[in-house]
Amino acid sequence: MGYETKALFVSSNRKFKGFCSIEATLEMGKIANGHIATLMNKAKNNNQTLIKKVREWEDNKLYELQVEIDKKLPYVYVDRDTHSYTDRYGEIIMLVTLEDFRQALIKEQAKEIYSGNYELGYRRFNMALKMIEMFDKKIWGECPVKVMLWGH
Repeated sequence: MGYETKALFVSSNRKFKGFCSIEATLEMGKIANGHIATLMNKAKNNNQTLIKKVREWEDNKLYELQVEIDKKLPYVYVDRDTHSYTDRYGEIIMLVTLEDFRQALIKEQAKEIYSGNYELGYRRFNMALKMIEMFDKKIWGECPVKVMLWGH
């Protein structure tokens, strides 16, 4: 189905530039194909200049470069005490809205059921849809929740 993916449900008070606080995570398995791959490709940051700056920052940890990147990219602290602009595959972290993620999951779920792969749908898609429903209820405060698709 693609490479291993984790959905990071994040919030930020900076219009999703800079630090994003992880509200919840969900191991999604190998979902990076079909409608979800389309969503991920749409969200992918292909700005080569920015990608080069992120690579340079990862190699040298230059503070001035970090400040510049923070203005253009969201970041999280996933499994270390430093900024994560990229996932473990070296891809720039992709940020999508709850609604875009919901629509991709619904389409992919319907495809999986129709093809006979899953009688009741892929269980992780069902869990993700329930989590989206809860975050949509705005119980997490003023900051909207978005989804980072983080490969690991």
